[in-house]
Amino acid sequence: MPQSEEIHAQGKLTMSLMATGLFEQSHYLMGFEDTLCNVLMEPESMAELLDYILDYKLHYAKLLIENLHPDVILWHDDWGSKRSLFMSAETWRELFKPRYKKIFSYIKENGIIIMHHADCYCEPLINDMIDIGIDVWQGPIPENDIPKLQKITNGKLTYMGGIDASIVDVSDWSEDVIRKEVRRAVHEYTPGGNFIPCLTYGGYNGLIN
Repeated sequence: MPQSEEIHAQGKLTMSLMATGLFEQSHYLMGFEDTLCNVLMEPESMAELLDYILDYKLHYAKLLIENLHPDVILWHDDWGSKRSLFMSAETWRELFKPRYKKIFSYIKENGIIIMHHADCYCEPLINDMIDIGIDVWQGPIPENDIPKLQKITNGKLTYMGGIDASIVDVSDWSEDVIRKEVRRAVHEYTPGGNFIPCLTYGGYNGLIN
């Protein structure tokens, strides 16, 4: 029996990771500062590069779906810091949104749930995240107004995060502090629905728990 069938027999979903999204792959190739400069100063060249990366990712997704067909694909691309986006929302929409819509549409056409990791401030892009097909936002940090966003998205997006890693993922951690922060997140965000309490980043050996 294939491993995926064994997992399904246990009543569980299968998930595959497609790390390094379009923005992150760009700054892996040319450096973070050069990427941000080129987004503004060389938009046509950046568009050409992003199309090349997109073609690669589409081929990757095709192989993944045809050979494994996971229930969920976890995509990874941070679009901002804790306080702001790395670029204006308008620039993101011009360069990144249509390309994300293309690959995410292909994934969703094959009946796969899209979980997108972005442990950063993404509040200005919340409607765009729904437009491009994200089902689960993994990583919404408390700097986002999560209750407000839950009202805006009205059940169209699941939020998986909300626990402040800067409070719980520290060397001198204590159970009391962790319980207090988890309790805060649960009390603040569960009333809005579609919320899964989760550490947004960090954890044992740098993994998300």
